[in-house]
Order: sequence, then structure tokens, then C-alpha cells
Amino acid sequence: MRVPLFIPIDDPSGKVLKRTSLDFSCFGPCQRKVKACLSVLFCLALLFICLYLDIVAILFWDSLLRHSPNRALPLRSLKRQEKRETTLNPLITINKTVELETRNQQLREILNNSLTHWLSDLPDDGWCERMSNGLLSDEEAERLASWNVNQSSERYLPDIKKQNPTEMPEAGCKNLKRLFPFPDEPATEEELQFPLAYGILVYKSPLQVFLLMSAIYQPQNAYCLAVDDRADEQFKKQMNLFMDCFPNIFVMTVNKVEWCEFGVVRGVFNCLRYLSELDHKWRYYQYLSGVDLPLKTNLEMVRIFKRLNGTINAEILPFETSRIVGSQVFMKSPLTLWKSSLSALMSRETVNAILSSNKVRQQLNYLKFGYCSDEALWGTIAGNPKELYIPGGFDANYLYGRLFKETYLSDIKKKQIQRQKEQQKEEQREKNKRQKNTSQSSLLPKYNAAEPFNLSTYYISRFQVWRDVNQMSGSKESRCDGKFVASSCVYGIGDIERLIKRPELIAHKLYLDFEPAAYFCLWKQIHERALDWQTQQRFVGSVYSELPLVKMARGAPEDELKFYFD
Repeated sequence: MRVPLFIPIDDPSGKVLKRTSLDFSCFGPCQRKVKACLSVLFCLALLFICLYLDIVAILFWDSLLRHSPNRALPLRSLKRQEKRETTLNPLITINKTVELETRNQQLREILNNSLTHWLSDLPDDGWCERMSNGLLSDEEAERLASWNVNQSSERYLPDIKKQNPTEMPEAGCKNLKRLFPFPDEPATEEELQFPLAYGILVYKSPLQVFLLMSAIYQPQNAYCLAVDDRADEQFKKQMNLFMDCFPNIFVMTVNKVEWCEFGVVRGVFNCLRYLSELDHKWRYYQYLSGVDLPLKTNLEMVRIFKRLNGTINAEILPFETSRIVGSQVFMKSPLTLWKSSLSALMSRETVNAILSSNKVRQQLNYLKFGYCSDEALWGTIAGNPKELYIPGGFDANYLYGRLFKETYLSDIKKKQIQRQKEQQKEEQREKNKRQKNTSQSSLLPKYNAAEPFNLSTYYISRFQVWRDVNQMSGSKESRCDGKFVASSCVYGIGDIERLIKRPELIAHKLYLDFEPAAYFCLWKQIHERALDWQTQQRFVGSVYSELPLVKMARGAPEDELKFYFD
């Protein structure tokens, strides 16, 4: 193609202007190549801009989540949460180059160093074993009961005061793992393939929270800690150390976590929402409070949860109408109310169904106006199949009416007389034990490794003793050798022998400011049992298949169901 152009031609006179033309036919292919190159460069530039903005957004949200004074999560959705907080490393594997015994020996050394660090002024090493066997002499029992631990002492807590909050506190993490045994890999492939999830409400006693977390921590599990926003700043910083040191522990703050206030329910559901939307394959969930301690090792819990086979384990009790107060009197509950403990066990499928239900959302709005709404939660949500179907749920009305009243309450009067006699005999036997020579009392409690626990009731989530409440358990179980706070037993050194034999998963409650030797002994026993991997492998726990809701899910006839096993 020829294009005419006026091109000035140099001429000495400066007056001559020639008409000429240029041939652009050779520029066509080149022009297309230039356009293609420019398009590629434009796309690359756009891609780099998007990546840059994404990185900036991630850093912004990370900073916001870490340093916001209130990281409480909304009930409706967490999908906008920054990815780091909702994704765990799926490639955690057992290090085949390190033998299990070597791994356990390393953890055992940390455990022994921890106990030496805290308990240097207690008696010889056999005191805990004697306590667990009920073989303490009166003198030793008195001395252990009067021993106290200084929770505020600098030597008990990780050093975070010197850490720059904008930097990763490596020193704090190192100190935390030095003081408390936190395993860095799963003990067995079975535990790796069946991870668990925990939601935990805490507000005080950082030492007790560190001890609790070290007792339940496994790198394959998922954890959410909800911290009361009114807790002091030092406590919050110490709790945030968990999130800095462990990728599978998330910490949030929630407003006004008070006994019998709706803030407890809000904290539980915020953590539940986070765990549900987490990119993690956890299988079963349980709730803990900061004053709980586990009665089972992680492997024992895994095998017990497998026995539950997707069913929910929750309390079933009638809801007292006296708890309906204020404006709630003029409102109708979306679901029939049932009373239950906040401690419950439920599968991932159950949790997902609860969080996606509009009916549950309506029920939560109703519970905002009630008294002790946390005790009207799981029994109400899981126990009304005609009003709301929940996977693994139950018919609370049928179970309570047919089985509780007819098979238990009608017989309670004559049983109470027999239990009082048994309690008197048991107390006399324990008194005689304490007077015996304790020179051979250093052995660990003897039990059948395959079936070390005998079921007591249908409810295994938590063992809690209430004052003047014998309907749910026999005289042995309702004993409290500690003290009562808010009508609930705070266990002491006289309770440890019974606690380690209980079939429940969690003991509620123990305080570090009341007979802390009991706390440390139970904490020590659980750690040592977990590290005895050969005995652990023999644990079967088939008795948990006899729980009534598990048998009902298998289609067992009604006459085979038992709710009380004593």
C-alpha cells in the first residue's frame, strides 16, 4: 500500500516542496507483533498490581486481627476472614525418622522439668501416686492440702513483657514450650486421621490456661480460645502468645463473658462458627472452660468418639420455667426448651447443620433475653426432631419421659437408702487405707488397659458434681471432698482417686488457688498415661458403644437401652 505524503526536501532555496509517498506494506506483520507484545505486557502489569493489592490486604487484615482490642467474630459468617486464620497445614505427618519412644522420652523430660520447676517444695515423687490410690496418710494429706502455688510468679509464665508486639515473639514461644509439654507431631497415624476441635472460654489465671492447653494440645487438632474482653491486658497478651506460637490455635475476644449471661453463648457460637468454616478436617467438637482438665488422653478420646458414631452426647433435663424472665415471658420459644450442660460432644456434620439453621438463629435471638441461656442450648437444639432435625440428635421428650421417669425416678427412694449405707462403708474403707503403711504405694493405679473405665450414666461429656443433686449419679459419684462454689464442686486432693477412674472425658472444675496439688496430680497422670504408648495402644473403650443414643442410632430395641449403669 502506498500512502501519499508531503515531505519537505532540503533545497538551497528553501522554496521547493516535493510530493512523495512511503510504502507501508512491510509494516503490517510488525504492527501485529507489537500489539501482541503490548497486550502481554499489559496483562502482566495488571497481574502484578492485583498480587500487590492482595498482599497489602493480607498484611492489613493480619495486623487488624492481631492488634484489635476486640476480635469477636460475627455469628453470621467468617468467610471474609483472612486466609491465614482459616487454613491449617494439611501436610502434618509423623516424622518417621524419630522413633515414638524417643519422641515420648523428650516430652517426658519436659514434663519432669515442668513438675520440678513448679513442685520443688512438695514431698517425694510418689505423692501423686499415693493420692491417686487413696493411700495418703492423714499427715501427708494435710500437708498437700495446705500447699499453694504462686500463680503470679514470674518463673511460672512465658516472658512476654520484653517482646515487641509487632514482631514474632520467638523468645516467648521458646519459653512457653520449655515450661509446658506441647507435642510437635501426632503420636499415631490414627490420631492424625481423626483430628478433634475444641472451643474454650477463658478470662483469668493464665497459668491454669497454659496447663490446660498443654494437656489437650495436639498439632493435628483445631483450637479456638474465646477471651473475655474485660480481662486485663497482660492476660490477653499471654493468650495471644498461643496464636503466635501454634498455627492451629486461634484466639478471639468476646464481650461480657459472665456466668448465666448470654455472652457465654455468644462466645461459644463465635468459636463454633470459626471452627466450622476452618479449612481443616476435624471430626468431633467439644467445649471446655478454663477450669476444666481432661480425664482422657487424645488417643482415648479419638477411640471414644469413633464409638459415638456421629451421635451427640448432651444432658437431658427439664427446663425450669422460673428461668423465663423479663420480656421473655411475653415471647414464644421457637423450640421446646430443655436444660443441659454447656459441655457437649458433637460431630462436624452436626455443627454444620446447627450453624446453617434459621431455626437455631431464631432460638439464639430468643435466648438473649433469658437467664442462664447457656443451659438451654444443646438439649433444646438437638432434642426436638419434630421441630428441627439435627444429625445425631435425639427426642428429648421421649427419652426423658419414657426412660428417666419410668426406669429411674420411680425407684430412687429405695436406692437412696442403699447408697447412704454404701457411702458410709466407703468412707470407712478410705479411712482405713490412709492408716496403712504407704511404703509400697508408689505404683500407678491398676486398671484393665483395654477397658479401664466403667460407664456410670448416659452423659460422658463432663463430670460435674452438684450440691444436693443425686438424681444424676450415685452416692460415690456425688461426693465432693473439695468445696462447693456456686453449688458446683471444686475438686480437692480427696477426689483424685475417683476422678482418674471416671468414664467422662472432662473434669469440671479445679482451681489452682484451692488445693492445687490435686490439679497438678491429675495433670501429671494424664500426661504420663498419654506417653505410655504401649498401654495406650491396648485401649478399646467398647463400653462407650453401650451408650443409649449410640445404641438407638444402631436401631437397638427399647428394652436394651440403659441410661444408668451403676
